[in-house]
Amino acid sequence: MADRKQQLDNQIREMPLLERLDKSRQIIGKLCSEGRPPKMTVPVQAYDEDIFMSVSIKDAMDELARLRAFETEAWALHEAIMLITDSFVGSDLTSQRDFDFVLHHASDEEECNMWHKVRKAHLSYLATRVPAPDPDGGK
Repeated sequence: MADRKQQLDNQIREMPLLERLDKSRQIIGKLCSEGRPPKMTVPVQAYDEDIFMSVSIKDAMDELARLRAFETEAWALHEAIMLITDSFVGSDLTSQRDFDFVLHHASDEEECNMWHKVRKAHLSYLATRVPAPDPDGGK
């Protein structure tokens, strides 16, 4: 039974998620305009409207959760970088003068390389202009 469900889910997932969401939206529109329940078969098939929409919506929810977690992690990394550099330099790494100060006080080449990586990640993050995540999760 579980194998069959996984097989059906995999068949549905052959179509890209955005296409599935658009098709699900179209199905819902037809259900409403035609005043009917979702088309289903026995035994269940991947093209059954109910399972198609359920899998697609679940996948979209999982993707949103993954992206929110990534956004939160990126913001936390940004905050950590700012905290470290503020306590060490009193500014952030976007200033070349402050960055040169950090490098001058690095204990060895390995630490210099680490600061270069931190600055690169920090500048890359700032370039994306990701706002702080909504504490309510967009609800």
